[in-house]
Amino acid sequence: MNTTTEQVLARLRNAGDFVSGQALSAELGVTRAAVWKAVHQLLDLGYEVEAVSRRGYRLRQVGEGAIATELEPLLTTRLLGRERLCLAETGSTNSVAKERAGQGASHGFLVTADHQTQGRGRMQRPWHSPAGRNLYISLVLRPAVAPPRVPQLAIVVALALAEALAECVPDIPVRIKWPNDLWIGSRKVCGILCEMEAEMTAVHHVVVGVGLNVNLREEECPAELCEVATSLRMAGGKDVSRVAVLAAFLNRLEPMLDRWAEAEDLAPFLDAYNGLALLHNREIRVEQARGVLAGRAVGISPQGELLLETPDGILRVHSGDAHIQRESLA
Repeated sequence: MNTTTEQVLARLRNAGDFVSGQALSAELGVTRAAVWKAVHQLLDLGYEVEAVSRRGYRLRQVGEGAIATELEPLLTTRLLGRERLCLAETGSTNSVAKERAGQGASHGFLVTADHQTQGRGRMQRPWHSPAGRNLYISLVLRPAVAPPRVPQLAIVVALALAEALAECVPDIPVRIKWPNDLWIGSRKVCGILCEMEAEMTAVHHVVVGVGLNVNLREEECPAELCEVATSLRMAGGKDVSRVAVLAAFLNRLEPMLDRWAEAEDLAPFLDAYNGLALLHNREIRVEQARGVLAGRAVGISPQGELLLETPDGILRVHSGDAHIQRESLA
């Protein structure tokens, strides 16, 4: 991207509306032809620029090609996101990442999509994935840990993303809902799905999928999700840069993965996790295949289990869907 193109992009981004070619030419001290060439370079890079006669140019949204262009200078990682595949549309980024992992994709390989047609979460639940609004990403990870430790990974990922959002949108209080969701208030904003390929004693790879509602608008949310889902834009009232959030997440996650792999368990992260835990000290119920457990959530164990205080003592809950009791919401 040359200097004129960078200046045109910055001007269009700051304007938020149409800017005439004549105004751009005068402000930047270049010819109208140079402005025209800059706009076409932006189009080639994946930016959606609307051109209207007598009104000028307006930046509509940053497409996946542009995400690739803008992500690189924001990364401080050694490996995460350095190799990537940016797609306009796919069925599921996790499916693509699993295929690439099987073909030998390296640790940190990133798949992003502007739109998913078959987005899914835990237990094969569908994930609403409209185009141009949110982050749909999957990472190929090859952690040097024993297979029994891999379920802890969802907690490390959730904590890294929560801390990244605290950096990018500090006015929006994001909380972690065990085991692998992020919530704002009483609504879900993000789901995390980890899928492992392993043998008894060795992890071949883990694909970590993240679906984060960034700029989803309320009118775009399906009726059945309106009361249970939200987005950063719905919570904060303004658009948020998907690229900035993605870079902050990858930059936070890489050193946390290193710390986790070097440790024996999640002990280095427990204080930070409990400070962001939505369920902490709440009366909850946990739905499992064999029944429902109820009690007060008092933290997580170093192995990532939910610690549930009941009349019979502290139970260690390995999995399940946790729900806050209504009286505990007050």
